[in-house]
Amino acid sequence: MTTAWRQRRFVRVIGVAVTMLAAIAMLAALIYRERVALLTYDWRLQWELLLPAFVLLGIGLALAGHVWARIMAGLGSSVARLAHLRYYVLSHLVQRLPGTLWYVASRAYFYQQHGDSMRLVSVASSVELVMLALSGGLTTLLFWSFALRNLSENYLILLGITVAVSLAASHPATVRWLMHRVGLHDAPDLTFRQVLGWLTEYILIWLLGGVMFFFLANVVT
Repeated sequence: MTTAWRQRRFVRVIGVAVTMLAAIAMLAALIYRERVALLTYDWRLQWELLLPAFVLLGIGLALAGHVWARIMAGLGSSVARLAHLRYYVLSHLVQRLPGTLWYVASRAYFYQQHGDSMRLVSVASSVELVMLALSGGLTTLLFWSFALRNLSENYLILLGITVAVSLAASHPATVRWLMHRVGLHDAPDLTFRQVLGWLTEYILIWLLGGVMFFFLANVVT
């Protein structure tokens, strides 16, 4: 048992290390590609604005991990809340890699150690994606009248379609149908109250992110 635990821990550490190195390599490549613009820009930095930006980043990440834990619990996972938060942060790092396969696979690997199937993780990740799209669309519409009204009507139509499709996909009956479709017949039924709670928290995350980017933009502007 001890040997197996050490092997799993070693594989986990190697996976995190490889992911971090890949993310650093991608960042280094982007900086190198834009090196001329970075070196010729007249930098006038306001470093004091970095602190509130990073504070908001931490709050947003913690809140997103909290919502992920609630989604997993709502779909039937019995994993402890701190484990949910830990796995969310680790998979969030993997999400920086191109493609969505990697972070879903990393989540499945983590949760399979607790007996949760990849089908459950995949459905929860799909619900998370739908809630992000729906909350993002609603947040955009909230600020449309005074901040985004100069955008084209085609963008508004596309945004409306996104919100409508996301509303249908996030309906408890739709999620219940999907879970039964993949064989998760013992999962608890979602309620509108749960979905509305996730939606509200994701809207708050979008707002925190907007304020954070406002501070970051003013650091260099």
